[in-house]
Amino acid sequence: MVGRDARTAWLMVLGQVVLLGLIAALPRRHDWTLPLGVARACIVVTVIGVLVMVVAATELGRGLTAAPLPNKHAQLRTAGLYRHVRHPIYTGLLLAGIAYSLRSGNGWAAGACGLLILLINFKARWEERHLERRFPSTSPTAATLHASYRREGRRNSTKSRRGELNP
Repeated sequence: MVGRDARTAWLMVLGQVVLLGLIAALPRRHDWTLPLGVARACIVVTVIGVLVMVVAATELGRGLTAAPLPNKHAQLRTAGLYRHVRHPIYTGLLLAGIAYSLRSGNGWAAGACGLLILLINFKARWEERHLERRFPSTSPTAATLHASYRREGRRNSTKSRRGELNP
């Protein structure tokens, strides 16, 4: 199972790299034109997306890995950006990818971006299952936090919908 999971994880990483490469490498076209303000906003959003990725990666520390499998240094993060978004690296990546492909004016880049959105959604769900395995019930606090964090999809994982603190 571990070998199969590792192979699946790295295939998703390869797909992500290929799609990002297409988005970045495809030439600018004029399949659509954007008003100057929207084009500038796309640049700002791209930069924000990259910054979100850098901050989120820094927060993971030694637990950071390209593969959606937690490594031996992984810890459940529920503070910083992870307090507000379950997958801030993916969020930043999608912000940057969408803004960049929109600004490119290239329909093929937009198509690659659409496939990237689907892949990242699948990858995040797959990673969630592995995080649940990595933080088993032998660690009740981590398991409880992760389960409620995932199940309810809250942006703030430390409070329930009624405002009560989770264990």
